[in-house]
Amino acid sequence: MKKLLTFHFITLTISLFAQDYEKSIKHLLDEQYPAEGPGGAILVAKGGNIIHEGRFGKANIEAGTNNAVTNNYKIGSITKQFTSVAILMLQEQGKLSVDDKITKHLSDYPEPNITLRQLLNHTAGLPNYTNMPSWFSTANESKTVDEMLAFFKDEPLDFKPGTDWSYSNSGYIVLGAVIEKVSGISYEEFIEKNIFNKIGMNHTYYGRDDEKIAELAIGYSKKVGGTFEKAMEMSLTQPYAAGSIISTVGDQFIWIKAIRDNKLISEESKKSAWTSAILPNGKNTHYGFGWMQNEIAGYQSIEHGGSIFGFVCSGVYIPEQDIFVSILSNRDGVSPDEIAVRIAAAVAGHPYVIGATIPLTKQEMEEYVAVYDFEDGSTRTITTDGENLYSQKSGSVKLKIIPVAKDEFVFEGYEMSTIKFKRNNMNRIGGAVAKFRVDEISGKRTNKEIVERVEIKLAKDQLERLQGEYQLAPEFTIKVSVRDDKLIAQATGQPEFELFATSPLNFFLKVVDAQIDFVEGETGEIESMILHQGRQDMPGMKL
Repeated sequence: MKKLLTFHFITLTISLFAQDYEKSIKHLLDEQYPAEGPGGAILVAKGGNIIHEGRFGKANIEAGTNNAVTNNYKIGSITKQFTSVAILMLQEQGKLSVDDKITKHLSDYPEPNITLRQLLNHTAGLPNYTNMPSWFSTANESKTVDEMLAFFKDEPLDFKPGTDWSYSNSGYIVLGAVIEKVSGISYEEFIEKNIFNKIGMNHTYYGRDDEKIAELAIGYSKKVGGTFEKAMEMSLTQPYAAGSIISTVGDQFIWIKAIRDNKLISEESKKSAWTSAILPNGKNTHYGFGWMQNEIAGYQSIEHGGSIFGFVCSGVYIPEQDIFVSILSNRDGVSPDEIAVRIAAAVAGHPYVIGATIPLTKQEMEEYVAVYDFEDGSTRTITTDGENLYSQKSGSVKLKIIPVAKDEFVFEGYEMSTIKFKRNNMNRIGGAVAKFRVDEISGKRTNKEIVERVEIKLAKDQLERLQGEYQLAPEFTIKVSVRDDKLIAQATGQPEFELFATSPLNFFLKVVDAQIDFVEGETGEIESMILHQGRQDMPGMKL
């Protein structure tokens, strides 16, 4: 499930893997998951054999109970793999085709031109219901499948089906309803009978609000200040076929082996699930049916993550090397994706490290200094202190970039990320391409003035006047409070985040690219705020 995400990267150099990968795995996990906080379980396999299995952090902080490799975790959107396989099983039985229109199976669905294929690969244009402001306040309410469909099915499409790509949990709600209609049984019964029981996933369950699982770890969110609290509850009737499965790392290994060995679907069906959708403009979406297609150290990888209140999980597989890494975590707000990728690369014998570097003179470094506007609306500001170059993406922290070839740099501590500068016909820097594994985005150099954001400290009374609840939509508010001389904000259904001041009324976030301006009325009292995020300016009156 999708929500406000923070990005956390690992700063440890992974050359240790060549010497002792067990110790290096522990370092990676310990850096992101302190021993006394929530953690999770990990399994690493190669050639069908487990080469590392372990636990980290607490399953229950209040009781002091450690996580165990046998613990269950909510796996969120990894559920989409199971939904996709269920659809492909029904296709092999001749009961449907992925090219069927929704309305062939759900006759009253209001969009007649969307295919099951487009739902599977997120090219249908359905708005993502978990991004709708009105959803957060109802996330803990039990709903039927029909009620979930009714929540979003009459909303306008984000784009014409098949013309673009946008991740949407809504599409997998529809697919779950199709599975029920075609099979004549509930989604829960179908996946338990035809998948879990068939391949021996004896510790995997479809999550139910009325059923407690003894080995289920408690999900946590991190508060500003570093302490943890139990995550907000979500009714598992809502993620449904998009995110309601609960599993273990051991059962995730059983799952990937069953897919590898074609125990549930044919080689042809597997290939279709593991093949990226290509848009009419030729753009590669890097998404098939329930699996993302990426690369790890030069090898094709098949991946998916999962995020649901209190839990974030990752599963990566390198078919050519038969390497699998599963990390299931009972803490939201940080993802284990990069740890999983680093481990997989190291097991493949190609750990992510910075190789040879090249020296640059001060004059050469000055060539790159500028503000660059990127096609996703973000900016990257390149600066120098005379000895090193730095890149700062809007809404993020400043990072050192290290030259490894002419006009090509690697981010220090983020060896999977590079930025390559482009020269024009005058041999001057005119743009840049930022790349993170298969994802890349282009930017153009601008003449904008470089203005480095300066954080200031405000007095307690300056912060306290900003406290209150601000309504940005009918069912979406941001609560602002002061704690330990920090200004804390919490949006409906979101974790807390700290606001940092650039003036008494202007603040920015460090977890995402967003700013908040507070607005005074004629009397000088605070009467509203404006949230600036994603090219949108969203005002909210103080309640």
